Amino acid sequence: MITGLLARRHALVACSISAYVVFVFVGLARVEVPGLGIGHLLYVPIVLLALAAGPVWGALAGVTGSGVYLLGASLNPHFALDAKLLSTATIIRFAVFTGIGWLVGSAAGHNRELMRRLKEHAERDFLTDLLNTRAFESELTTRIAGERRFALVLADVDDLKLVNDSEGHAAGNDYLRRLASVLREETAPDDNVARIGGDEFVVLTDIGALREAEETCRGLRHALTRRGISASFGYAVYPDEGVDRLALFHAADKRLYWASSPARGAGSAQSPSNTVLQACFTACPSASRHK
Repeated sequence: MITGLLARRHALVACSISAYVVFVFVGLARVEVPGLGIGHLLYVPIVLLALAAGPVWGALAGVTGSGVYLLGASLNPHFALDAKLLSTATIIRFAVFTGIGWLVGSAAGHNRELMRRLKEHAERDFLTDLLNTRAFESELTTRIAGERRFALVLADVDDLKLVNDSEGHAAGNDYLRRLASVLREETAPDDNVARIGGDEFVVLTDIGALREAEETCRGLRHALTRRGISASFGYAVYPDEGVDRLALFHAADKRLYWASSPARGAGSAQSPSNTVLQACFTACPSASRHK
């Protein structure tokens, strides 16, 4: 549906530009007189096409505009141009129209690339380059709206405090980067991996059956263990264990709590992760009001 709407919009824009060029051409051929400047109206479609499609199409629009002007002027009875003047004016106009199209298209392309990079940085965690909380919330909302079964997998690092205390925070940061790298390697390209707290991570992955979520947690835990990283996992499955963010977080965090108790000691895991629940309330503020 969206593709069809975009195709119709592009067709409408193309028809509008074409009609505008025809209108300017008629004005050049019938109305233009020396000094009136109808030919300057050709800058509009050149710039629009350059902004929309880039420098190559902008330059091609400039070439086309030069041809339209030349043809219209040659049909206009008010113009009496000799061959020398016509040749000189044509070359200048060709250079200006083509140059404007190329420059505007290049500037627009650089601006689009800059905006893409800014958007990417705004959605990435500065330390691990995984999705950050904001981007994760957006992906979770999209998946819930899609009404397809998926698993929300929470991961909590077991020994980050020990690493920080014994080796320093630089080593702790490297520890988190290594963990993030393993999560990326062990998940599918369509999965969403994010860091949502200091030592808390989350994976959104499509599954076909409930047991696949547990198998995913087991596989990730073993992959981390092989690389000397200790983490606990909990999961929840949509829609079996919740149809909104709060319910999914509660179910996953409950499993995470019991999984992390043996790893950290029962006395150190008194309650579910506050950071995880805070992320849920941030994503769903109405839930916090009804808690």
